[in-house]
Amino acid sequence: MKALLDEFVAHMKYTIDDELLDAFGTNCENAGWDYEDNSNILYKGFSTGDVMKCKLMSAALVFMNTVRIGKNAHSDRSPNDQDMREILGCVVVNMYMNILRNAKCGHKWKGIHYAWKVAKKMGNDEGGAAFRSAITHGTCSRDGWRYLNIGKKDIRSAVDAWLRNNEHIMAEIQKAEASAE
Repeated sequence: MKALLDEFVAHMKYTIDDELLDAFGTNCENAGWDYEDNSNILYKGFSTGDVMKCKLMSAALVFMNTVRIGKNAHSDRSPNDQDMREILGCVVVNMYMNILRNAKCGHKWKGIHYAWKVAKKMGNDEGGAAFRSAITHGTCSRDGWRYLNIGKKDIRSAVDAWLRNNEHIMAEIQKAEASAE
């Protein structure tokens, strides 16, 4: 689990250091967001903080879309190992989402929900590139893995504590908060 957490932090650091945040969060710059579930109404009154949360969440969701195999596309991981990475990746992304939700910038959910909605749309021909992942398939969602709460409280708490104690993750969230002021 720690190796996967380290991989997530490295992904987020690489995304920010190599200025990929804007690329991964391009949709966060849309003039209107249909962030609410089961609604196509476009919300246009979002803040800089909402956009930052959307971009950071989008970067985390890119990680989730690649976590099954990891950085090495030619990995010899067994299908069981790939499944476990995907489940644990969903835990990591959900705990990161909860930390981001509580950042003191923007609305708690608007940017985060929009990032998830856009990521989910990427799996169909109408809304995106038509690739498949646990997000596009619906097995990893804002509510957890396969619409159930992820793991036991002690697992979620451990991941949450690890992310909150990671200087890089918290520094990026603090930068987002400062830029939204």
